[in-house]
Amino acid sequence: MKRVALLLAALSLPMFLATPAARAVETRVTVRVRAHDAKFIGTGVGGVQVVVRNADTGRLLASGRIEGGTGNTKTLMKTPITRGQRLSDGSAAAYVATLDIDEPTRIEVVARGPLAAGSNVQTASRTLWVLPGQDLAGDGVLLELQGFLVYPVSPAPHQFFRMGDEVTIEAHVAMMCGCPIKPGGLWDADKYAVKALVQKDGKQVAKLDLAYAGATSRFKTTYRPEGPGSYKVLVTAADPSANNFGVGVTSFVVKGGK
Repeated sequence: MKRVALLLAALSLPMFLATPAARAVETRVTVRVRAHDAKFIGTGVGGVQVVVRNADTGRLLASGRIEGGTGNTKTLMKTPITRGQRLSDGSAAAYVATLDIDEPTRIEVVARGPLAAGSNVQTASRTLWVLPGQDLAGDGVLLELQGFLVYPVSPAPHQFFRMGDEVTIEAHVAMMCGCPIKPGGLWDADKYAVKALVQKDGKQVAKLDLAYAGATSRFKTTYRPEGPGSYKVLVTAADPSANNFGVGVTSFVVKGGK
């Protein structure tokens, strides 16, 4: 009996050794990023950088950039969303990561952007399981970035003025997708509070309201400095009802004398 058992074990060994190892399978993961209270973020504002890693080991699996359009305005902003409804269409910005995995894998998806947003670049991330060969298509992994794009256009950084000069403080303010803000628009200028916080020597010396400047997404006011020195300007945009805020920073210098 012992010899029979040894023989059976010997016969089964080659079969065990011949069992093929699991092979990596291409698995596609679509990643999209939406601006809070707005549309998809894409090429128009520089795109969004995406990094996909194995969430347990940290190994880089894929990286790339979200590019494309902002999507369908009616679907995203005007029509009530129902359960299971797809939000994206063929024009909506996306990045499709191709992963080579041979077993169920927990991944971390990190999105950073919009890449043209300057001080308003934000980051969002999510972890989830993916299975070999089971593509995540359609809306895919959908992330959201809060905030506004706030670009001070005046004064220019470190711009010089003389005592007595009036300084125009003007900024371009838009949603994170670049979607326009104007009175009575889908993103109503009257709904947002845009202000300038003027600082000198680390202390706030003025807080000013910026009014709609007559051009889409433009807001401005004026300020007359009371003394020479270096000034810092923080332009803030706020929609407290949507928990949405953004900040742009610039500076100017006032020289003494005439």
